[in-house]
Amino acid sequence: MKRTPGAAAGVLIALALAAASFAAGIRFAGGSVDGSFRSVLSTADRLEQEAAGGPSREDLARAAIEGMLEALDDPYARLVDAEDRRAVDDLVDGTMVGIGVWLQGSVDGLRVTGTVPDTPAERSGIRSGDLIVAVDGRDVTRLSADQAGELFTGDPGTTLRLTVLRRGEPVEVEVERAEIAVQDVRSRMLDGDVGYVQLLQFGRGAADQLREAVSELLRDGAVAVVLDLRHNTGGLADEAYRTAGLFLDGGVVATIREPGEPERSVFARGEPLPGFPLAVLVDGGTASASEILAGALQDRERAVVVGVRTYGKGSVLAFEEIPGTGETIQYTSAHFLTPDGHEVEGVGITPDLEVLPGESGDPQLDRAVEELLARAAQVAR
Repeated sequence: MKRTPGAAAGVLIALALAAASFAAGIRFAGGSVDGSFRSVLSTADRLEQEAAGGPSREDLARAAIEGMLEALDDPYARLVDAEDRRAVDDLVDGTMVGIGVWLQGSVDGLRVTGTVPDTPAERSGIRSGDLIVAVDGRDVTRLSADQAGELFTGDPGTTLRLTVLRRGEPVEVEVERAEIAVQDVRSRMLDGDVGYVQLLQFGRGAADQLREAVSELLRDGAVAVVLDLRHNTGGLADEAYRTAGLFLDGGVVATIREPGEPERSVFARGEPLPGFPLAVLVDGGTASASEILAGALQDRERAVVVGVRTYGKGSVLAFEEIPGTGETIQYTSAHFLTPDGHEVEGVGITPDLEVLPGESGDPQLDRAVEELLARAAQVAR
């Protein structure tokens, strides 16, 4: 099974979008064709004309593209149809049609890692830790969050019947789909003058939202801040670089390694916020762009990272439109490393303070607050 990180409503958010054309350099009609592809075109002609069942040229082209993607041996390579691509674009822009639940695939079903406030999922009582095992009677225990995405999307006002395991007991929940505005940032003050801010994804404008939220916490008297990246499966790379710029005064955020190209560094962007003790919470759902940020803040010694090892998705994804089809190919175009050169793909970010989640309460957050208050006390001396 292909490995993909958990995703909101089962839709994978791309880390980067490529601009090149899929067919660049290859002319299939009225011109020369590279010898390696001449046999492909010849076979397509023969099958279209003579094979029983009469496959169309469009079907053959699609099969050829899918075969090429399979040959990449890339866990993220796939053909994305127009509907899925629109869902990705809508989510990055902060809107979606669904029930407002964040999901992560597991061996037992679809794990709920959070709900969007004031959405059908939250109002129906769905909560973090619930395990969705069936949707409208269909077993989803063998589906990834990405594969199950189409089951949760649909027309606003239509109803889903979910079978949820909660503390091992099955619960039937009916929930109505709706148009949802997704806010990337949530924030609040904690005891001890510690600010808490959660970044759910790196959608467009996430860095600006985070700047506003942290600035407000500092105005309210926060002496330290917890940045929660748990369950954040990534998003737009540029937003990750701009977010790093809120906490770092320039400098390297990541190193990009592309096939056939020299390694290149990417840098923090924007004006940094005033200095303050910072802790970053991570878990197994922290992936992609959120690993860029956590790795940069850790390597640059700007923050203490608390939680458990992150997912380990160090791939930069490219989306390239297939002309005339409305479909898009997705594949890994590069890998990123942390500023100190640590691999992320398949490895993840190891926290400075390893704290397991608890059955009740939030021991990871509690440990982060404890560490920040100790550091803030040292600064005040």
